[in-house]
Amino acid sequence: MNMKHLPTKYPICETPHPEHPNPYAERKNWLSLNGTWNLSVLCADKTIRFRHPITVPFSPETLRSGIGNFVLESGETLRYQKTVTLTKNLLLGKTILHFGAVDSDCRVLWNGKEVGRHVGGFTAFSVDITDVAVLGENNVEVFVTDEATRNGGSRGKQNDKRGGIWYTPQSGIWQSVWMESAPNVCIEDLLVQTNALEQSVTISAKGIRCGKALIYDGDTLLADLPFDGYAKIHRDFTLWSPENPKLYDFVI
Repeated sequence: MNMKHLPTKYPICETPHPEHPNPYAERKNWLSLNGTWNLSVLCADKTIRFRHPITVPFSPETLRSGIGNFVLESGETLRYQKTVTLTKNLLLGKTILHFGAVDSDCRVLWNGKEVGRHVGGFTAFSVDITDVAVLGENNVEVFVTDEATRNGGSRGKQNDKRGGIWYTPQSGIWQSVWMESAPNVCIEDLLVQTNALEQSVTISAKGIRCGKALIYDGDTLLADLPFDGYAKIHRDFTLWSPENPKLYDFVI
């Protein structure tokens, strides 16, 4: 089979995707860990088959990773390693490490101590590294296995034998990696639901039991409500439309 590479025409900078992956949840003190990591491929007997720098968050099968033409064989493990330098502003309150997605089973170690595991190649996850993160240099390792195409796991259209609707399998870290410093008591998740018929907005948040919900129309404060993790607001909101793309700001 003749294969032709079709690389994207868009350039990438030294830190790919430097923007915060979740603007709704961006905190002041955060750090992108995208960029160059060290990658080793470990065989079942723990010997190293392959070693190469890799650009995260591109999977090793892609050209943008700096590798390409790569196949993760059954029984092999990807070992990602990176040295991260932390400043004081990243060690306030809780220090949390986030992964957009890792395909498909992984273990995360920080300074040699296992801090979390995750199964599933399509979902984001986070680990609390407060007790192991230190000022200055830190060592992070991610060990990844991917047998989804061989054991009936969740795999989308990935298949070892591509053709028809089946695509080349991908493995490893394939979404952004970042970390942040958060207060000890903080919002862990936020959901805003609108109902045009009721002219209402429902706000739900995990992680806090008391606080305030503020609603702004530009610089004008429309509502200042007590918030215990749930609030339902009824107002004469102007509905968004292409002709009048009206937006309101919510601050929890």
